[in-house]
Amino acid sequence: MDVKDRQPCPGGTGNPLPPPPAATGTAAASGLDTLLDALAPATVTERRPVIRLAPGREPTVAAERLIVSRSKLAAVLGSAAGEDEDLLRHASDRVAARLPGSGLLSGSAEWPTARLPVLLPLPLRPLPAPAPRPGLIGVLPLAAMAAGGVAPAERRAGLAALGWRLGIGGLHATALRLVALSALPADLLLLRWSPTLAREWDARCGVTLPSLVLTGCDGAEAVRWGQGAGFVLFSGPGAEAMLPAPSREIAP
Repeated sequence: MDVKDRQPCPGGTGNPLPPPPAATGTAAASGLDTLLDALAPATVTERRPVIRLAPGREPTVAAERLIVSRSKLAAVLGSAAGEDEDLLRHASDRVAARLPGSGLLSGSAEWPTARLPVLLPLPLRPLPAPAPRPGLIGVLPLAAMAAGGVAPAERRAGLAALGWRLGIGGLHATALRLVALSALPADLLLLRWSPTLAREWDARCGVTLPSLVLTGCDGAEAVRWGQGAGFVLFSGPGAEAMLPAPSREIAP
């Protein structure tokens, strides 16, 4: 028998390597960015109001938050990719870079965003594109503030030159032990509610309370604590439930 006609023994060393497995799912690495760029940002974005709760005044909508939803991204990318934190982080960043140019800044019937400040995530790059209109607050996580060798104060100045105000998000109870909130160079700080935060909070932290938003207010307990601590701006379903119905007043 000719050598070329021999069949390798099963399990033997002559057995050829199996072919690589076929890529599965629509979120294969080679096409991830193509998939993300084809997405309408509205399909993976949530719109949430920031509520002003001031003593002696009716609750009002003071601003709007645009949030890239991790759960919606995971649903688009598929179960395997949706469980990969690095992929989700990259996907969120890719979508965030497109938000300023999307139609989401034109507002909705419920919250006419054109009249409100808007908080939206900034992509994790040295500087974003110029702000397309006034009243936009770009939100970065604390970990990104000194990324790329840029000092936080310089980053804020660079953003201001492009028309952006700066918000720092993702702050939680642990952050109170690691950083002085009053030293963070930002126009707005987004501090996430938790029972631990209530225990760690020190009203003498030196931060001007109107520059803080208490986020994650999922119920009345969070709102009550925030009001008792002197917070004015709140975000979450517990605060939204306090808006007058059926109309939603817009704060000046």
